[in-house]
Parts: sequence; C-alpha cells; structure tokens
Amino acid sequence: MNRSLMMKQLINTLRILAGNLILAVAVNAFIRSFNMIAGGSTGLALILSHYFPALDFSLATTIVSWSCFFLGLIVLGVKFALTTLISTIGYPVFVQLTGFLTSSQITADPLVAAVAGGCLMGAGLGLIIQSGASSGGLDIPPIILHRKLGWNLTVIMWALDVVFLAIQASFSPLTALLHGLILIACTYLAMNHILTIGSSAVQVLIITEEVEQVRQLLEKQLDKGSTLLHGRTGHRGKETDLILSVLKRRDLNSLREQVSAIDPAAFMIVSNVQEVRGLGFTGWQKVKLEDVLLSEE
Repeated sequence: MNRSLMMKQLINTLRILAGNLILAVAVNAFIRSFNMIAGGSTGLALILSHYFPALDFSLATTIVSWSCFFLGLIVLGVKFALTTLISTIGYPVFVQLTGFLTSSQITADPLVAAVAGGCLMGAGLGLIIQSGASSGGLDIPPIILHRKLGWNLTVIMWALDVVFLAIQASFSPLTALLHGLILIACTYLAMNHILTIGSSAVQVLIITEEVEQVRQLLEKQLDKGSTLLHGRTGHRGKETDLILSVLKRRDLNSLREQVSAIDPAAFMIVSNVQEVRGLGFTGWQKVKLEDVLLSEE
C-alpha cells in the first residue's frame, strides 16, 4: 500500500476516534448531567435506560450501536458495515470511559450546558462525517429504507428524531425539553460549520468595460481563475463579457481595491458559497496549474 495512502487512512481513523470521543464527552458531561433530551442513538439509549433501570446508559448505547451495525451488515453488506465499525466500537467504549463526567458538574447553568454540549456534539459528528465515515447507530435504518424503498433519507431521520424527542418529553420536565431543543439546534449549526470549514469562499461577478485588465488582474496578480459570461446591459443594450470568479475570503479586499482602481464604474456582486472543490481549493485531487496547462496542449 502506498505510504501516503496509509498515512491518510491513519489520519482519518484518528479523526473518527476523536469525533467519537468528543461525542461521548458531550453526552456524559452535559446531556446526562442535566437530563436533557437528545436525538439519534443517544436519544434511544436515554429512553431505554429510563424505562429499563437495570440497563445503564453505556450498556444501552452498546446495544443500540451493535444492533444497528449488524442490521447494516445483513442488509447493506460488508463494505458499508466497515465504514461504521470504528464508531460502533469506539463510541460505546468512550461513553464508558467518560462516564465519570456525568457527576463532574462542569457547569451549574443548564443553558450553558445545552450550548456547550450541542457545539461539542456537532464538532464530533462533523469530524466523523468529514472523514468519510458513518457515525453508526440510528443513521443506518434510514439509509436502509432509502436504498431499499426509495424513501427520503432526511425526512426519515427527522421523523425518528421527532419520535424519540416526543417519548423523552413524556418523562422530562419542560425546562429539560427546551434546553434539549437548544442543544439539538447548536449540534446542527456546529456540524455544518465543521463540514464546511476551510472550504468556504466567495463568488464574485464583475461587470466592467475593462474586462481584459480585470481578467489579467485575477490571473496574473491574484492567481485566480475566471470564467467569461457573455451578456448584454439592460439600459444601453451593449454586448459585454461578465467576469465570474471564486476566491478565498481573505483575497476579497485586495480584489475590490484593485478593480476599483482599474474601473471606478465597475459593478461587482459578491456571494457567499459554502464549498468549493477544484483547482486552488479543496481538492478532488491535488493538481498543479502547470499539469493542467500541459494536459491541454
């Protein structure tokens, strides 16, 4: 096996383990400490441990994780099951190892706990998903229903979460329910941020009479690519080229100043984009500009 590939796999494995450790810390230090509600496999484990007191939370987590793993193995095959194996083993182990945090009283404020716990859970899930792995647990049944019956994956996952939240609400005080909803919102916000970190950028659309100068500015001075879109101005009906480019946020101010110096009458539209893949950004594969130019000759 290629050494760089082995190193990449090792880094991915460590990131998946780190993600599961962060999840376990969030659950034990914040969710269980304040009896908050939760979705997914954590929510189901909380339900099981409530209705079956002899079944502690770590054991319930193990049962849920391995049940879903074997379900995925039987229905979806070995290849899919292997993507969940690290989380299936790692998460219950980390929940057991960090169980002491439940009584640690890191904070006395349940609102702080909801925000901190949600951010940690989102960070953990983001690391796992960003590494190309599955978090295991209750994302497997929705995947099965999606692949076998064509049901909408997002709708199924949300439906399961709603069911688990409703069950937990039946034995949780109102404050725990409200804090749990805050926790879930923070989880999704943090997870989305982690999944797009380092890959967000801005898209600019420039309308100018100095098309060639601005294009040269992007290519020669800022080392950015551009696409020329043919258009026509609405007021004068003049044929013109519009310049479309994507660049990192830190380069925007320099571009703005230099375009203004070239053409004070230029019109620039700036839009946020969540992810960019390709040359100069997050790779499909690391490619040098020289290689692309040589391949086109």
